[in-house]
Amino acid sequence: PASCPEGHDARWVPIARLFDDAAKKCIEPPEGWQSASKDERQRLIVLILATALTWLMTLPASRPTRRALLAGTLALAGLSFGARAQTPIPRTRLVARFTELLDGNVAVRPVVLFNDSVAPPPLLALRQNPQILDVENASGQDLSLHGHGLRASVGVTGLEEIFVRPGETASLQLQMEEPGFALIEGRLAGSAGAEHRLVQLLIIEDDLPKSADRQVLLAFGRDIRDPGGLLVNGAAPVDLVMKAHERVHLRIANTNPLRPLAVSLEGVGGWIIGLDGFPTNEPLSLGEHPLTLLPLGRADLLIDAPVFADTATRLRATDGDGDGVSVVLRSLNTKTRPEPWPAPANPDQGVLPTTIELQKATRATFAVGETTGGNLLQSKVGEPIVLTLENATENPASISIRGQACRLLHAFDDGWEPYWLETMLLAPQTTQLIAFVPPLVGEWRIEARPIGQPQPSQVAAYKIV
Repeated sequence: PASCPEGHDARWVPIARLFDDAAKKCIEPPEGWQSASKDERQRLIVLILATALTWLMTLPASRPTRRALLAGTLALAGLSFGARAQTPIPRTRLVARFTELLDGNVAVRPVVLFNDSVAPPPLLALRQNPQILDVENASGQDLSLHGHGLRASVGVTGLEEIFVRPGETASLQLQMEEPGFALIEGRLAGSAGAEHRLVQLLIIEDDLPKSADRQVLLAFGRDIRDPGGLLVNGAAPVDLVMKAHERVHLRIANTNPLRPLAVSLEGVGGWIIGLDGFPTNEPLSLGEHPLTLLPLGRADLLIDAPVFADTATRLRATDGDGDGVSVVLRSLNTKTRPEPWPAPANPDQGVLPTTIELQKATRATFAVGETTGGNLLQSKVGEPIVLTLENATENPASISIRGQACRLLHAFDDGWEPYWLETMLLAPQTTQLIAFVPPLVGEWRIEARPIGQPQPSQVAAYKIV
């Protein structure tokens, strides 16, 4: 209770009431409780529970059942009967090391990859279920890890530039509270972003009913052997064969850290239902909303197979250099169901805020080419923040607000776009206002990176308490 005197501990009240229903007063903790260690406190709680259990065994049959009271007692203490029988936490191991790729029988220059793969398979996880990611640095250079689209805490400050020295391994326990499509990027000290391919995709699933018949991952990235070519999932593209009336959930990722990726559908309709791992307010028609993925951006699409048999359509992707690449979508005679799916429903917004009180927001400015280092602002969990992003340079830049789902505000703060983003494109000589509501404590990163140029990124930080 708020009226408890200083030095009294209200956590003792429920335990006292188990013995005496009339005990409505605050309970003074035993001497030394405040200075006791965690282990000493745990032993004391176990002693209290043992005493309570002994008393429960003497209750007459007319009282509440011993099982019910015992379960309630353990619940008050935050314990459960199966706590020691939990299944092991799944682990995935990534090793960053130099790999000589072959172009035919000729080795090209060594490139640092995760697990010797240009496109390692995505890490699959179920929301609210922990995953451990062991990252070993066998590259001989300092390695830093950066999270994109991860609204989860790792340790104290989130996945924010975790350093792994040569020969060492970092173990990251990730527990995502919401479904999404995220990415972990590795960077080598003193190396430009395009000189290595250290990208690990994460798909966080939900146990809710699915909105499609199946999921397909398309990760687009530069061909290390042919700088003018694009690969899909680390290889040449293959046809995507679909059955009539089948709905496919496409997860599309741009694994290039420097260039944006333009995506279009030809001959078939589709909807955007997620950007940067966050759900859109409503399904956005691809015909009305052209899709451009910024460096390391992700998107979730829904497409329906053409009704007519042997109909070939395609998904085109280009990063502005070369002819791009196409994934052919082929429809077969076989039907998945007699009738097509209904129009997709509005995506579940999960824990994302439905409103943002802009008039109460903490405000700050991040200027490309000017703001460097230090804390840009400090705010509290659940309190709105409005950032003014300025680019007075002659080059476009991507600006990433790590760990946050941001709204692009209209002029004069009179509304926002119907989707959330973590990374925004800022054209030369422009200003953009964004708003977000931080859900987690920690020190987070704001980063600006020039588009198409392997220059050092510009970094500032903000603190959430």
